[in-house]
Amino acid sequence: MKFNLARITRLLLFMTVTFGLCAYLQVDGEVPIHFDAEGEPDESAPKMVLLVIPFAITIVYVFLQNMARDKKLVETQGAFRKNKKAIELVNLTLVLLGFGLLWFIYQQK
Repeated sequence: MKFNLARITRLLLFMTVTFGLCAYLQVDGEVPIHFDAEGEPDESAPKMVLLVIPFAITIVYVFLQNMARDKKLVETQGAFRKNKKAIELVNLTLVLLGFGLLWFIYQQK
């Protein structure tokens, strides 16, 4: 079986959105979003942030995927054809960072 980075990224994106929704349903009130030097929360936000993060990641993911597939852009900017793997790696990094951020916020509840 061939290693497919795009499939793995889509699976992780699905897991990130699902985790954000589950965390949103489990958390009451507000979640900490900023911490002082001792690691104590000093700022919080409504729990809606647990849904906004996966939503924003999904929008950027879809934008980058469509940009890599846009024939006009690929024809005029040949670099996109050559760097499709780079775009997939950026998407994977974005999804992993988003999941890590959600996990960290959820653990601080």
